[in-house]
Amino acid sequence: MGVMVNPRPAWGKCDLETRTFHHLAHHSADVAAVLIELLAHPLIRKRAAGALGRPLAETEIRCLAALAFLHDIGKLAPGFQAKGWADHAGLQLRSHLECGQLWTAHGGPHSLDGAVAHLLRWPIATRLPEWFDALFAHHGRPVSSEPSERGIAKQAFPVLAHYDWRAEEAQMGRALLAWFPEITEGSAPPPEPAFLHHVCGLLTLADWVGSDRRAFPFEHEFRADYWKTARDRARIRLREIGLAPGALTLRGRPDWALISEHPAPRPAQAAVAGLPVSERDWTHELLVTLLYRGEWSVPRLAQLQPGEKAAPMLLVAEAFSRGNSKTDGFRSRVVPVPKAMVAQMFGARPAEVADGILKDIAAIDLALRNGLAVFAAGGDREKVAKPHYARTQPAREALRRHADAMFFPEIWARMAVTHDSGFTPLRRTFLEALSAHARDEFRTAAPGIPCASLMRPRAEVRGRQALERALARAVAKLKVEVPNDV
Repeated sequence: MGVMVNPRPAWGKCDLETRTFHHLAHHSADVAAVLIELLAHPLIRKRAAGALGRPLAETEIRCLAALAFLHDIGKLAPGFQAKGWADHAGLQLRSHLECGQLWTAHGGPHSLDGAVAHLLRWPIATRLPEWFDALFAHHGRPVSSEPSERGIAKQAFPVLAHYDWRAEEAQMGRALLAWFPEITEGSAPPPEPAFLHHVCGLLTLADWVGSDRRAFPFEHEFRADYWKTARDRARIRLREIGLAPGALTLRGRPDWALISEHPAPRPAQAAVAGLPVSERDWTHELLVTLLYRGEWSVPRLAQLQPGEKAAPMLLVAEAFSRGNSKTDGFRSRVVPVPKAMVAQMFGARPAEVADGILKDIAAIDLALRNGLAVFAAGGDREKVAKPHYARTQPAREALRRHADAMFFPEIWARMAVTHDSGFTPLRRTFLEALSAHARDEFRTAAPGIPCASLMRPRAEVRGRQALERALARAVAKLKVEVPNDV
């Protein structure tokens, strides 16, 4: 009786129309190679070191790439592979991310042809689950690893006559050891939250780039020497994009077409276009989007770390807007959620409440903007132009920092109100407090507003009048409007 040859190699990428496939080990290598090349860029390397709190060693980068190689390990599951089979083999189709978590529950030191044993000898071995949680979140949301779900692990990984996932896993393990020998002596860095978040973002980008068939053409049959091919293709592709070491300018508009052959991004990918390019741009508006409108029911960085006994945490904008995250670290970016609010935090209501707060903030911000712009235009409202609005930016940024500090406490306060009649006093107090900050910022900004000396007194008075009229309108609305933030 001859040795059974696995008639269906594990695929990592497929084209269902043409029934063409890219071997899982090859796609995994493509992504790992892109990650290494990204971390070779001085700016990205510097940001990674800042998040970790120390420089990254080359061995650590290779070990990180080895983990990246496992980002799609859940695709080994027959329930996922069946998506590329014409008959689906009668299997229940499964998410590869869910199956990734199930694979971690199913395996042990023997997994990946014994290569996992090397990972389990790492100094950070007890924290590997944190790394795998990040690996399996590369599509934009974490995947549950609750023990109650682990009982279906065996059910998700049956051995079929025409597909032996164990044989494919062993091949992946041999490739892992051959292409990343550093795992036998080195270790990945500890998954400290800021660094984990940084690497998760890089992995997501690496997966997008490494999935571009124009740069990484499909090869279905496994090649033991494919790693060199992946490295060469990754270098060429990042050079084409403008992300190669030494490159300072992208080779095209920073949009989806620059990194992918697919005609349009998924919703989670499209959301990245709205993210700021600077830590100082993280504000309450962005956090509302990430906390309440994203695909994550609980943000990755809001999850408790092993051993933590604190209350559930949420990201807070204050540290981001002040740009101090590099010095204060992760703890400067969280705020405790009152226990009474925890059960309510991820439904529709907090998003509605947050929208109401954002509208109040926008009204006060507009008042400050228009008041200072009239001042800068010499007091003539008809002459206000773009350069005059530009003069208002420093004061508005200062007001935004005040709004950031007030934002989450205001959410807690409004959500604690059980009757509509209680919202008007809360909103009035919030608007009056923010209005006071706007007046302070107007007063602080006034000496720096250029204006002819003869016109200056009149210009300042008219600018202040414009500010006060807009502030009065924002508060006066509460007398006639029913609050719309509940």
